[in-house]
Amino acid sequence: MNESIPQFNSLDLVSVGSLLREKKEWLNFYVPAYQRGYRWSAEQVEQLIDDLEEFNTRRETNRDAFYCLQPLVVRPIEKDGTEYLEVIDGQQRLTTILLLLQVLRQLQFEDENEDEDKKYFSSLPRYAYDIKYETRKHSSEWLPQLGETLFSAEKYAHFDDQNCDYSHFAEVFNAAYKKLKVVHDLDDFKKTLRKYTYFIWYLPSEGDDKNVEIFDRLNAGKIGLNNAELVKALLLQRSNVPAAHNAELSERDVIQKIALEWDAIERRLHDDSLWDFIYSEASHGLAYESRIEYFLDLQKGKTDKLKEKHYFTFNAYLDSYRQMMKNGGYRDPAKRLEWVKQQWDGIKNLFDLVMEWYENRHLYHRVGFIIEYNSAYDLKKLQALLPPLNQGERIAKLDDIIRDTVKGIQSNKLFHGHKELSEILFLYNILLEDRRHNDTARFSFADYKQVRKDKGWDQEHVASSHDHEPDEKEQKELAVDLIELITGNKPIPVDDEGMKYKVDVEDKEEEDLCEQLLSILNKEDGEELPKEKLEKIFKSKYFEDNFSENTFETVDKREKDFIWNFVLLNSSTNSSYGNNSFPVKRRRILADEFEVYTPVGTRNVFEKAYSRKIEHFMAWTRTDAKAYWEDIKRVLNPYVQLKDIK
Repeated sequence: MNESIPQFNSLDLVSVGSLLREKKEWLNFYVPAYQRGYRWSAEQVEQLIDDLEEFNTRRETNRDAFYCLQPLVVRPIEKDGTEYLEVIDGQQRLTTILLLLQVLRQLQFEDENEDEDKKYFSSLPRYAYDIKYETRKHSSEWLPQLGETLFSAEKYAHFDDQNCDYSHFAEVFNAAYKKLKVVHDLDDFKKTLRKYTYFIWYLPSEGDDKNVEIFDRLNAGKIGLNNAELVKALLLQRSNVPAAHNAELSERDVIQKIALEWDAIERRLHDDSLWDFIYSEASHGLAYESRIEYFLDLQKGKTDKLKEKHYFTFNAYLDSYRQMMKNGGYRDPAKRLEWVKQQWDGIKNLFDLVMEWYENRHLYHRVGFIIEYNSAYDLKKLQALLPPLNQGERIAKLDDIIRDTVKGIQSNKLFHGHKELSEILFLYNILLEDRRHNDTARFSFADYKQVRKDKGWDQEHVASSHDHEPDEKEQKELAVDLIELITGNKPIPVDDEGMKYKVDVEDKEEEDLCEQLLSILNKEDGEELPKEKLEKIFKSKYFEDNFSENTFETVDKREKDFIWNFVLLNSSTNSSYGNNSFPVKRRRILADEFEVYTPVGTRNVFEKAYSRKIEHFMAWTRTDAKAYWEDIKRVLNPYVQLKDIK
């Protein structure tokens, strides 16, 4: 590209005035068809003018301040022998500035020709730029026509009717004209617009996607310009650091040190096991492509209530920067360096503390639960509460917060469908890992949140909430499981097709039962088994109670819907067997150990780890349920005292 294309660096702050050239040297911007048309309203341009006037008042006490218009994303291109800057993002602001420049030229024209008959300016300002739209004419063709719309309703209507974009041009132009006509010092406003109003100039790297894809991703919030990139650019400006602040640390050393630390933190945060420990999108409400931006948000107090203010955090850093410049930073490079170090130390100190929590599994488990279930606490608030306490004191503080989080939960809320049931099971599974003597035992917040994102978690009945009669396929699968459980051996095929099976059995009683099970396994497809054969199987010593009701034959549905009959189970596993019986669920859950994430408490239930005496290995009995419930109460007792239901 030739010298007519500005050689700004990516993420430079570029004043409006630096884009304005004499007509013969105008910058040519190009807006492609994939972008929507111009859609600013009168209200928006009036707000911009108010903002610039208010900023101009503030400049009286800080002559080095500037007003930031946010990003202008461009890339040099050539079309039909003309060099352009393709506008990937920012055409709304770029067009609005052009309209304001035309309004200012119109008001100047009126001032210079107040005794003349002609009321409107029908040319172009000497200093401007041109915008070519792929779907309409150059701005240099429609811009001069706007003056007529101020003084003729007919001309306004004609211009307005041409297309939707022209309608917005006319609306914004007329609104800006009325607003600026009563501005006290128009020359001062013009100076503010040209000299102290800046775009953030952004050039995508050569390896980036096609421009239309960049535009789509920008507007979907999937790539920068995000607050993290902009804050990084603000901190690492060379002008912030003196050439030699001291004998040991040069300007390049300071910039490089922060840049390397920034990149190291960003890489570390892309480890999901760390990220999902410290961040809950469910409670925080914001999503991050650049995860270090979360730490920047925390430093500046951005919450989900401010999520519509995309550049809230960058603007907060920018305001702090301006204040520092006002307080002597303009003339004293050491003040600028001190400001940079102070801002960065705030981010790095929080990250270092988070890593300390992450590496200590007792702090890790407690902080992870609080982040997920108590929205009143974030990392910044916990930072203020915990240091410089020793480990025991920090754990005590965190335990107090957990008690406060679950203090309102009572046993009458621990029924199917209540959110409290999931919260208690979540805490219970975390504490099971925390109580283990194995130093590497850790609840996986990353796996837990990935399951929630993919399929979700179910409050799953252990004993089915309804009687279940296994279908033909389930009968055969169950027969294999029961044979292996009773004999310790899997049935083996006796024919090449694998249609007939046998099993080695020594005990006579086991042999009789296995014959009945083999009759299920070896039956032809579609062949009906006599009902008495099934009843004989389920009346054996292995199934002394009513198997189809999982030995809950005397309890009502309310008791079956209580926590002692529930576990957390990922929906994908649950959907594979529906409302099936305990042994089918048990077989599937234990078989899926290496395929899907199952919390330790869920596995313990299906392994009957809580039962002192196993009455029925193939059923979830009332004895099992009570033992499970007693363990829940015991583990959670330091935080919440749960009572038996009546």
